[in-house]
Amino acid sequence: MDRTVNVALVRGDRRRDAVAAAFALIRDDLRAIVAPTALMLPGLSGREVTHVDSLSVTFDFLVAAGVEDLVVACASREGLALFERLGYRREAIGRPVRFVDLGTEDTDWQPLESQGQALRMRLSGAILRSPCLVLLGVASKAAAARASFSCENLFPSLHFDDTRGSTTAGAFESVRASLARAVKPRLSIVDAFDRQRTIIVGTDPLAVDAVAAAVMGFDPARIEFLRKAYEDGLGVCDLGRIRILGDPLVQRRRFGFVRKNTFPSTPHVTRSGKRDRVA
Repeated sequence: MDRTVNVALVRGDRRRDAVAAAFALIRDDLRAIVAPTALMLPGLSGREVTHVDSLSVTFDFLVAAGVEDLVVACASREGLALFERLGYRREAIGRPVRFVDLGTEDTDWQPLESQGQALRMRLSGAILRSPCLVLLGVASKAAAARASFSCENLFPSLHFDDTRGSTTAGAFESVRASLARAVKPRLSIVDAFDRQRTIIVGTDPLAVDAVAAAVMGFDPARIEFLRKAYEDGLGVCDLGRIRILGDPLVQRRRFGFVRKNTFPSTPHVTRSGKRDRVA
């Protein structure tokens, strides 16, 4: 894959302004991929969730680009009450936004396949059919430990009951790769504001995660999921083929995380020799 893709990277002192500046840099790319209906998966795993300011600015730019029906979905045991508690519903007032609990409202669950073989997991039909899937990732401790940022949000596509107990490295990598092939997001946002005062936005989710990985101190070329997804033609992860718009990419020193391959529903992080429960 020889194409070059754009990824906006903006640093700032105010989250809302940084998200708006990043979206402005890819405005033309955004208009090229939006559809009248879009489905958004905010980061809701663990203690670090999508900030309401990031969500609000994303609402504005998607609607301005032509989205007429925006669905915000979750697969949490708290259901729609979680959106209320986080202030998401308040931000949606006056906008064409609906909130959906996939666990109770989606009755069309499709078997997830890996290389032609059905896995013991079901995939949300609503997400599978969405013409414009939007991922709002958070550069949390758990996401950094798995080196998985916006693509982390693919896991709510799965039925909640099917991910419990499947925490082996092999199962995690197999399912993540299968999800990336089955579900093709059109827009990704990674909110690294709390850790790096940085927002990353682009219409190639793989490229966005590659830039996020570099910002967090990882070498994207050494992350198996990114490399395999690139080889499958699912996006670009070679930093040499990613045009950074906005602020320059500065690769930071890692926080000392040890990579852990676990599902977001039961994330664990190992840091400085100690195992900390994140969620």
